[in-house]
Amino acid sequence: MSVIFTGVTLENVSDIYAVQFGIKDKSEIRTVIEERALVDTGAWTLVINQEIADKLGLEFDRKETSEAAGGNEVEGYMAKPAVRVRLGTDYADVEAFVLPEEDEIVLGALPMEIMDLWISPRSEKLIPRLSKHLVKYNKKGFEEGSNS
Repeated sequence: MSVIFTGVTLENVSDIYAVQFGIKDKSEIRTVIEERALVDTGAWTLVINQEIADKLGLEFDRKETSEAAGGNEVEGYMAKPAVRVRLGTDYADVEAFVLPEEDEIVLGALPMEIMDLWISPRSEKLIPRLSKHLVKYNKKGFEEGSNS
């Protein structure tokens, strides 16, 4: 399997709640749109760099040490508040692990699990599981259905 990338939108969850309570306008949600995030099932959560953490208005919560892909230990920190990771209409609110010098956004296993996404070995793309969608069977086979 090759390396897989996907586009993601990241949003500050506190800003989203502030909009819901009428404290902020929707235009004030701090957002980062990234066209190229590395999909990595070996990573636990979302990994971002300091620049993205600053754009989202995230703050230091606690220091963490993690093992990188090559087995090296890396030091970073968990940020607060949570980050909403959006892929299309799906989203997951997760903690972000900030590695100040990281080159790319890493989409780890937790947000993929929350959104019920999996990596298709055939297409080498991140796709939703069939169970997420209402599907009905007819004589012609499976087709997307609806509740109504």
